[in-house]
Amino acid sequence: MKALFCGGSDWRDERIIFSFIWGLFETVDLKEETVVLLTTGDKGAGALALRAAEKVNKLIQPFLRHDDINIKSFAIPEENFSMASGYSRNLDIIDREKPDVIFAFVDDPDSSAGTKHLLELAQEREIGRAHV
Repeated sequence: MKALFCGGSDWRDERIIFSFIWGLFETVDLKEETVVLLTTGDKGAGALALRAAEKVNKLIQPFLRHDDINIKSFAIPEENFSMASGYSRNLDIIDREKPDVIFAFVDDPDSSAGTKHLLELAQEREIGRAHV
């Protein structure tokens, strides 16, 4: 399963993201699947998702199968970030990685252009999504 974690640059609650990642892991582990966790990796929700995924991976590695969670970050270096580069990265993640589900952590998608763009792409491509 491929899951994309993204959201607003002002999102600060890593615990919620951690809980979603842990729940996703437990669900696919019962099926003996691997989670490919994709994250925008940028500040806010993307960076917190990356950190939470690394914590989950560290917790499960001593006890379970190798590489239960594979993490791919698509962070754009801050000095290279622009709206155009963000939109291009979003298209790349959606069209090349083809996530099965998107988890968006943002108070109001309209206040985060990048997150809104990802959710619109998901809707166009009929990808399951959760706005948290």
